[in-house]
Amino acid sequence: MLKTKFFENVCGTPEEPHRWIYKNEKGMYIREASFKSKKSGTEPVKILSFADVHFNYTNEDDIDNDEIMLTVQHRHWNAGGASVRAARKAMAHAKDFDQTVICGDILDYLCFGAMELMDKYIWNVDSEVICAIGGHELTRQMQTGVPNKDSLDERRDVVRKYWRHDIYYFSKLIKEKVMVVQLDNSCHKYWDCQIEKMENDIKKARENDYIILVFQHEPISTGKLEDSCMDALIVCDRENENFYDKAIGISEKDDEATQKMYELLIGNADVIKGFFCGHVHSGYYTEVNGSYIDESGNIIKTQIPQYVMEGLVYNDYAGHVTEITVV
Repeated sequence: MLKTKFFENVCGTPEEPHRWIYKNEKGMYIREASFKSKKSGTEPVKILSFADVHFNYTNEDDIDNDEIMLTVQHRHWNAGGASVRAARKAMAHAKDFDQTVICGDILDYLCFGAMELMDKYIWNVDSEVICAIGGHELTRQMQTGVPNKDSLDERRDVVRKYWRHDIYYFSKLIKEKVMVVQLDNSCHKYWDCQIEKMENDIKKARENDYIILVFQHEPISTGKLEDSCMDALIVCDRENENFYDKAIGISEKDDEATQKMYELLIGNADVIKGFFCGHVHSGYYTEVNGSYIDESGNIIKTQIPQYVMEGLVYNDYAGHVTEITVV
């Protein structure tokens, strides 16, 4: 791991790495996550992840849109493109990594100005960056109390045309060692179109001794009642969160596709080794009840780490990121 960059402790200790957060020499907030693969003799893979950039900015193309102009009157957090400061730090830091993955809410609301900033400070800096969408990408109304004029499907189509890879499911193999899988769960659900792709990637990973790391916007349920009220490691927004029945996966209201995807994600823990998400803005470390079937047909129960990342833009746009190493 990159502990040489340690500068100031924020919470936890290096002896408890899952819960350790520190500042580097540039004042960025760093979390570390480490995973072992079955190809430990090969070169390590380094991945940088962060979430919740919330580009809040409008340009000339937005002026004639009444919805967006109404949002401008009411939505002041990060207004004027303030979060560019944090995005520039994160993307500069990412140059030392093999892959960058952003876990949603990159736009604060759906408008041309926010997409302009994303082009300039994300896509055009690194054309290979992988970006999940969050709920903010799918709305033009923020803090107005007014519903969106266009349907969710119409707004989703706008995002799909703008995004540089598939928004529902995108996977990439890095150094024949780790498969990065990006999922859309921005509407607190999964989709039918994700299931077969997930099954195929699990099969491929198992056959080739890859591990899978999953990146998405919203956390999934840990399956543990005691996680109904977890305290944050670092408070950027709420001090505690419910990762049992308010996270995705165990509610009776979940549709069939969501239930199927959840079972795939937690039931193949021999290859799916970690989850990364944002959404709640404060930082948490959780462990999801997982399992897999071994070669003898036995069900093996285990825990899958889930890193719930704090928002990139907090602490005066310092930049909150997670450095992931697969050895």
